[in-house]
Amino acid sequence: MKLTQAEIDAMPLEEKLELSEALWESIHASTEPPPEPDWHKKLLGERLREQDPQFDSWENVRKRLEQS
Repeated sequence: MKLTQAEIDAMPLEEKLELSEALWESIHASTEPPPEPDWHKKLLGERLREQDPQFDSWENVRKRLEQS
């Protein structure tokens, strides 16, 4: 089902809220992790390195934990 912005705008508020709730329930039930944009990873890495120069990437930490 694909809705246009005009169709969404024409919906009564109650219907919009019901749709929103159904979407969140579907997302919550999904086993697929949500995508993380590259810009977000980069920004997070920069901020963490600023706080701790010994910062290691999540990928490296996860590898070390999986090897333990």
